[in-house]
Amino acid sequence: MVAGAALLLLFGGVGLSIALGEGRTTHDARILGIDKQSVRLNRTDVDVSRVRIRIDTGEVRTVDASGLIDALPANPAGIPVEVELDGKTINSVTYKGHTYGSGAAVAKIVFAILAIVGGIALAFFGIRSVRRATS
Repeated sequence: MVAGAALLLLFGGVGLSIALGEGRTTHDARILGIDKQSVRLNRTDVDVSRVRIRIDTGEVRTVDASGLIDALPANPAGIPVEVELDGKTINSVTYKGHTYGSGAAVAKIVFAILAIVGGIALAFFGIRSVRRATS
């Protein structure tokens, strides 16, 4: 149990250092369009929208940013934006001076923190059970 806690702490610590230490770069980009899909979940149709963006490097990426989708006109093709990349993931999109985040960076940090907290809890209960067994 204590070995599992050490592994969780190790993975959480490495994940947190990677999430916080990744270099973020800013690139000019253009919006290609909005992809809309309808997904059926438990007898309910859910509309999922993603913005397709071509980065100045030529790569095409998609991003989930509902605020950005609401701010764009009906035909957004060719609109210039600025994107902040976190590795290969779009972290945020700036359009008309307003920044719309995708939440990707927050998810990485939260997952790493949860792994660390889980490792601490597992270590606590593992040490506690060892002490009870020896006394």
